[in-house]
Amino acid sequence: MLKNFVRALLKRRGLQILRSHEMPFGHDWCVDITYFARHSGRYEVTTCFDVGANLGQTAERLVRVFPEADVYSFEPVPETFEQLKKHVTDYRHVRPFNLGMSDKVEQSRMFLADASGRNRVGSDELEGGVSVQLNTLDYFCQTQSVHHINLLKIDVEGHEMQVLRGAEGLLRNRRIDFVVCECDFVPRPDEPHGDFYTLVPFLQSFGFRIVSLYTGGVDDQGWRWGDVLFALPSAMAGSSVACSPLQ
Repeated sequence: MLKNFVRALLKRRGLQILRSHEMPFGHDWCVDITYFARHSGRYEVTTCFDVGANLGQTAERLVRVFPEADVYSFEPVPETFEQLKKHVTDYRHVRPFNLGMSDKVEQSRMFLADASGRNRVGSDELEGGVSVQLNTLDYFCQTQSVHHINLLKIDVEGHEMQVLRGAEGLLRNRRIDFVVCECDFVPRPDEPHGDFYTLVPFLQSFGFRIVSLYTGGVDDQGWRWGDVLFALPSAMAGSSVACSPLQ
């Protein structure tokens, strides 16, 4: 068959094509979440929050994997937000908000660096600050009538714990199923991410479990940065053992 011929040709060139259900578990957190959603038999992924949306890279990915889900994208920097709006304008399920998330509702200042991965909220170490509006996930969901979040993705360059503290009501009431946080094992002041050893006990106190780690970069200190997927056991109920490849 032509399909087998193409696969064999690509394999000889060191390439391989895999369907989503054939991918090894722990390779892509979007695919892994679909595994649990598919096997739990309880719900579909209908609401995703993208905190630290930047230009909409993650939003675009979520739309592809969960085409019927509403994606709330939060980006506090006004200039970046305008680019985000343009990037997602053709995606009817993506809702961009010019907001940052934290542990309190307030006007703050974000100091911009030459790369967005080094922007800081409330820092006096960097020049080029802009005024940004901060909110909490608890308050936002209350005012926007969002009752449940299937997936909360957080990528806020070291501000992850403040975002989670601003969602304590949602977490306490089991209104978030999956949390994806960017973090690292070794603190790096020049390029901070959420601290793994702080995030884990906090989320475990609300019943979350570690599902998988997704390495983004490694250097001489070890894991430089990456994503960690957490989930409530109830979100994984009914699933069989997730082996690689997924079945």
